[in-house]
Order: sequence, then structure tokens, then C-alpha cells
Amino acid sequence: MPFSTVQSFIKKWNIRGSLDTKPRSGRPRKISATTARRIVRDTKKIPQVTSGEIQAALEKDCVVVSRSTIRRHLNKNELHGRVARKKPLLCQCHKKAQLQYARQHLDTPHSFWHTVI
Repeated sequence: MPFSTVQSFIKKWNIRGSLDTKPRSGRPRKISATTARRIVRDTKKIPQVTSGEIQAALEKDCVVVSRSTIRRHLNKNELHGRVARKKPLLCQCHKKAQLQYARQHLDTPHSFWHTVI
């Protein structure tokens, strides 16, 4: 270990009485690491959960966090709140057409289906 490193450790010990690093400047985090892991775990367990429901669950454990902070943290962990596109259900004519196609190709060889996309 270099002599200058030892000198800096001794100087730190004489000034502060310990070798711990000083707290950094800036605003402290609103969510602890434990709470952050819990938010991600709960969201992965139930993907349809809303940020308001997560907020209510955290408030039961005396953790006050806004919904936007929860969403920001989920976005940071690549859990984006997206809604699946609504698509129309099959109508009766589509069901008949599918059944007719299936009946027509009932006896086709297995190799035929390799060419179908």
C-alpha cells in the first residue's frame, strides 16, 4: 500500500475519528433499496397492478411515496405501463370460414403444413 494512502487514512482518522466516507451532496433518495426491490417484485408478480395500489400497499407499511415516483422507478427497471391493443373478437362468419378451411384440409399430408406461414 502506498505511503500517501496510509497518510490519508491517518489524517482522516485524526480529523473525523473514523474512516467512513462522508455523505454525498444532493437530495437523499425517496425509496430505499429494499422498497425498490419490493415495488419491482410486486409488479412482476401481478402485472396488472396500478401505481395507486402499490402506493396503498406501501402506506400500510408506513412508506409514503407518490404514484409518479413509483412509475418512474418502474420505468427505470423497464416495466413500462402499456395497454394491449384491443382487437375485435371473431364473428360468426369468421368461425364458419375457419371450420370450412379445417374440414377442407383434413386429409392433407403433413409436409403441406410446413409451407404454410
